[in-house]
Amino acid sequence: MCMLYELLLKLMHKFLSLKKNCENVMEKVMEMAIQYISSIDDENFLNSIMLERDYDGRDSLEIAV
Repeated sequence: MCMLYELLLKLMHKFLSLKKNCENVMEKVMEMAIQYISSIDDENFLNSIMLERDYDGRDSLEIAV
């Protein structure tokens, strides 16, 4: 979800005509991420998800920032 959010940001900056559509999708992605995180009961599982790295070696927090 973080990578999708990042992709939408890049699209929005590259194609200004897509700004409103990207913002709408970004809002939905954020809602989905919040619902997903709040639905996880196991703290260790959530920790492992948050520390999972992408192909560039970035974790979720780095992507979000």
